[in-house]
Amino acid sequence: MGVVSLSVVLVALALLQLPGDGPVTPRGPSITEADRVPVGQGVFAGTVPPGVLVDEVLPAGPDGTGTTFGEPIQYQLGSRYDPTGRPHPMLVAYHGFGASAKSVAAQSTLDEECNERGWVYLSVTGLDDRLFGTAAAQQHVEAAVGWMLERFHVDPDRIAMVGFSMGAGVTMNFAARHRDPDGIVLAGIGLVSAAGDWTSTWTTGGAGVKSIMETPLNFGAPPSADPFAYRRWSATFHAGGGPFGIGSIQPHESMASNLGATPVYLTWDFGDPTGFVADQCSELAGFLPTLGGDVLVDTTFQTVDPDTGAPAPHSWAVLDEAAFFGFLEGRVADRRPRRVRVLTAEDRVVGRVAVAQRQGDAFSRLEASVGEPLAGEPVEVSGVANVARVDVRAGGPAARRVDASGADAQPWELGLGGFASRPSHLLTGGTATLVEDVRSEPWDDALVATVPPDGLVATVVSRPDWTATLTVTPDPAPPGARVELLADGPAEARSAWLVVGAHEALVPVLGVALLGVDPRPPSWLRLLPTDAAGDLRLAPFLPTVAPAVATHLHVQALFRDEHGAPVATSNSWMLRLD
Repeated sequence: MGVVSLSVVLVALALLQLPGDGPVTPRGPSITEADRVPVGQGVFAGTVPPGVLVDEVLPAGPDGTGTTFGEPIQYQLGSRYDPTGRPHPMLVAYHGFGASAKSVAAQSTLDEECNERGWVYLSVTGLDDRLFGTAAAQQHVEAAVGWMLERFHVDPDRIAMVGFSMGAGVTMNFAARHRDPDGIVLAGIGLVSAAGDWTSTWTTGGAGVKSIMETPLNFGAPPSADPFAYRRWSATFHAGGGPFGIGSIQPHESMASNLGATPVYLTWDFGDPTGFVADQCSELAGFLPTLGGDVLVDTTFQTVDPDTGAPAPHSWAVLDEAAFFGFLEGRVADRRPRRVRVLTAEDRVVGRVAVAQRQGDAFSRLEASVGEPLAGEPVEVSGVANVARVDVRAGGPAARRVDASGADAQPWELGLGGFASRPSHLLTGGTATLVEDVRSEPWDDALVATVPPDGLVATVVSRPDWTATLTVTPDPAPPGARVELLADGPAEARSAWLVVGAHEALVPVLGVALLGVDPRPPSWLRLLPTDAAGDLRLAPFLPTVAPAVATHLHVQALFRDEHGAPVATSNSWMLRLD
């Protein structure tokens, strides 16, 4: 690692200190002070006629940004733009602190590279140039990307994002939060002189920086008053550092932990005058590859302004634009990765996994693998903490092993669906006995099991005859509730055995059917006629259900044809009693 000369440091400190800020610390100026130093963009040796940069302001309100503020953007379709051919990839650029959306095109050749290569270019503000990617800022970026997708021929699977300094931290956090397969998913990101720990930024910043960070659209308070507000919108959180170091990245408190499926291009100058930026980038360079993704580290030293030759070790000039686009070449968004890490501060969908938190205003985490569905590889969910429910859309055949475990000694619910056929029940992995108290959600072709603190190992089973759909509402049922049962049977059904019991067991019936509700006493067993469509509709049903009988009851229907032969079995419904 090179050492920047003392004269360069002194010049940088003189230039970068914000008016009204306190003295610069020995670690150098804060990232927010350094971000506003402009550089030239140099000469671009492209062959395609220049594109046209367009300035636009997305309107406020529900048809625009969704907030009471507009969003200033700059975009370029490029000279190669074709509204009828293959959709174009798009690059989203995020500025540094206190710089406008226009600053990126003025200080880099990213827009020229986009024009040369047939990319659409978009530079966003994120509501305000001094916001650290908090909720409203990210909403504005979403609105800007959506605005481009609606109006222009952009490929939603080939959207990349690049950010400088503070903007690199925002880019990381944005990519980490946007992994819903039905929404924005980035095909790759570029991080230039990245800072992503906003607690560190507040600590090293002067009074002016601190006051900006404590405004309501940022974090609303200093880190001492609300540390989680800073961490949830940071990309990284470091701990354990001494007087001359920031400490190591904490995976369970760093949103960058989610970037395993996102290709990352990381570049910085070893002589960065801010000091802690080089430290944070070095930590990132060691941390990101542990996530299992594709990471390219491209460091430099003694960067200069391409127009003036002046030292510019913390600037857009650090980025090799051509190398960055070479890294992005051919990349598409991985919307449904087979393995994911999830760290979230909200209920969130990530690929084939949906997470519902147990407690808000705190991180929830897990790791999940859906394996290779067609190869019958197991579904694994582990390290689950602060989670109420995890839903996995597994895909492939239902005969899949499931291995689930937690990390905080609390039970949680696991929903299993998305199979090629509806799952009927679970068998324990060790003894192949029925896993009891598994709820069915037939409208989603899913099963929901409670995972105890010591974990769950089971096999998902799909019975070909369990094709009828049974639901009971309301569920949970209050004491003495009048509930309604609807069982949708096949058209040839003329009657159905309705079984209600407090216990479950796999019970063969006439050698051709299998019940999951134990029909043996104590139980309620009735043979009932179906309607002309082969359905059962009972309202009220079990009008005197009492919680003294059990905390829940199991309900199932076995449909018969006109000759009394079984033709279908419904799912087993677990009716919870309040």
